[in-house]
Amino acid sequence: LSWSRMVAEVCYRNDVQVVMNEVSYAHMGELITVMQVYQNVFAAIRWLCLADGIEVMVEAGIGDRLLYGSNSPKYSIRSLRNQIFMAKISDEQKQAILGGNALRLLDMDIEELPADPLMIKAEADLPDEPIIDIHAHVSGFHCAEPFNTRFESNVPEMTERCNIQYTFVSSYNAINYDMREGNADTQAFLDRYPNLRGYIAIDPRDLAGSVEQMELYFQDPRFVGVKLYCPFGGNMATKRMQDLLDEIARFGRPTKIHMDEGGSPYPGVRSAAERNPDLVIIKAHGDDAEGARQVVDLPNVYFEFCSSGINAGVIRRSMDILGPERILFGTDQPLFAPWFEYGAYADAIQTQREADLIYRENARRIFRLD
Repeated sequence: LSWSRMVAEVCYRNDVQVVMNEVSYAHMGELITVMQVYQNVFAAIRWLCLADGIEVMVEAGIGDRLLYGSNSPKYSIRSLRNQIFMAKISDEQKQAILGGNALRLLDMDIEELPADPLMIKAEADLPDEPIIDIHAHVSGFHCAEPFNTRFESNVPEMTERCNIQYTFVSSYNAINYDMREGNADTQAFLDRYPNLRGYIAIDPRDLAGSVEQMELYFQDPRFVGVKLYCPFGGNMATKRMQDLLDEIARFGRPTKIHMDEGGSPYPGVRSAAERNPDLVIIKAHGDDAEGARQVVDLPNVYFEFCSSGINAGVIRRSMDILGPERILFGTDQPLFAPWFEYGAYADAIQTQREADLIYRENARRIFRLD
């Protein structure tokens, strides 16, 4: 973030206050450093949405310069409001982020606003009934998060706070470094926390090893599916990925896939889905209407939508094409907090029947939880 330091320095020399908007959570550490040095720098928090991110920034001493900026209507007002209300900070600090800091920046009193402030419910909007989160992780993460290491996780606690009955986790260690070691890590977490279920992380670069891992861990009924990660394993259409999907189909378990970073994954998705009509393929992080149209005729392909840029309009458009029966709720814990992701889903869902399917029934059906 050399640009942010340069902007801060130029504004400081000219006695100008500046608001940094849409700085990614990946650069939170650099932003904190800049804001600690330059007291004229404020930051809108929409993209600084790491779970525990607000707490980290407040503890770093910059809470008095954080601003509620949702970038609505593209992004959810409810998601960001949930993030603030669920933060483990004082009510005074929450009020400052919601409005007090902005009033001070503008040198205004609340009585000077051109319209009366809208009174909002001073608590997070959370599920009334238990829900199921089908996308989360354990075993640490590459972003600095104080409560997550290879052997410790705040996912079970966040799961409980958000009224989630089960959260399905895979191991970052298995995805990024060591498949066997990481899957053993996942099983150890399942032993400790009854509100977790597991994915077996496997890799098309090691077909025999992946089959061995499935044979081992599917003996444990707490493992409910398979996790694949195309940025490491390769494009969906490659022969080794198609061969691995055929092997997964033999076990009769769903697979959640972080698909191709570049190009379109859909030719590979179609090939595997048509060849294995009983294999449930879940596209992690979803897609907009154009992606949904490419799989609408494949009833075994599902979308879930967790993202730092989770967008209610994207969820709604895909739901209108695929039907709510093919949409699943996911959060990417511990990277993002479940109440942040839930806010955008809640904005997209229009009926109680849609909510029942997306939050509970679809997952129970395809993962055979009952």
